[in-house]
Amino acid sequence: MRNKASSLLDLYFHAGLPGIEICGPAKIQCYRDAVEDLNNVAVDGVKGLEADEETPNCNCLPSCTYLTYDSEISYGDVSFKGHYRSNTYFASGTKENVSYAYIALFFKEDQFISLRRGELFGKTDFVANCGGLLGLFMGVSLLSIVEIVYFCTIRLLYRLKENREIMPDHVHCT
Repeated sequence: MRNKASSLLDLYFHAGLPGIEICGPAKIQCYRDAVEDLNNVAVDGVKGLEADEETPNCNCLPSCTYLTYDSEISYGDVSFKGHYRSNTYFASGTKENVSYAYIALFFKEDQFISLRRGELFGKTDFVANCGGLLGLFMGVSLLSIVEIVYFCTIRLLYRLKENREIMPDHVHCT
């Protein structure tokens, strides 16, 4: 069996690496094995940690959609007798090998602060900063560039057109 690092490499970094083929639908089991290896690595990394311990540092950057918040957990016994009798699924008889769980989620406070992670400098910020720096240090602006194009092309073409219209008036044929 392949090692976990190889499976993870195939799963995430296969494109562009020589000698590593891209798994298609025919090799779906290969993909499933890689996902299982990834899940095992994640579980093995967390297994045995106390509740207040942090997960091991793997030098991975956080995801852009990663959310973190303070939470509290409480639990207790719940009586399912009333729910069991009123539910038509269970009315037909006893279900063996069935486990029950009741989950209720509550917010501790009515309001909370949401944080959104975004890029510090995007493409538009970069272009705007470059344009601002060029204008500051070189005295160039978008209007200056438009004026240069006007004087070099459009005005030149207009003058040539005017000269062609004037020329036939001055020539006299006898």
